[in-house]
Amino acid sequence: DLTLERIAHQLLKKISDPIWDSTLRTELLAQQLAEHLLQFHSNLDLGQPSRPHTMAPNKLKRAEDFMASNLENDMSLQDIADAAGMSLFHFAKAFKQATGKSPHQYLTEQRMQHARALLHDGCLSVGQVANAVGFSQNRFTIVFKRFMGMTPTKFREVLNG
Repeated sequence: DLTLERIAHQLLKKISDPIWDSTLRTELLAQQLAEHLLQFHSNLDLGQPSRPHTMAPNKLKRAEDFMASNLENDMSLQDIADAAGMSLFHFAKAFKQATGKSPHQYLTEQRMQHARALLHDGCLSVGQVANAVGFSQNRFTIVFKRFMGMTPTKFREVLNG
């Protein structure tokens, strides 16, 4: 089962290297694993949900606002679901349906956008920017390079021309 293998490898990477990613990503992987096991490797008749996973605009706004105001903190999927006033299971599905991104992807993108804005400020070191968006400096450099195609230091050099 390739899906099971992919999720298991990602969880193993997280376990062997705790700096690899955030708590939110680990919880999302665990939820995906549980859903997949229940759907494809269980004799439970889960049936089809009576309605698709939908998210009211005000709940989506509360989740987005919560993430935006806590970029520097490690947050769990449960924290965001609570802020939206939804159950964990329904939140993750509905958020992805509403935004086209998992909560983890959305949060990482928001952190990178904020980091780009902070890098314009020459008063902050790259380490301070990393902390302001919830990363260690090493992890920040890796994620920033993946998003921007260059390190934060190189990005700042390009800005200063």
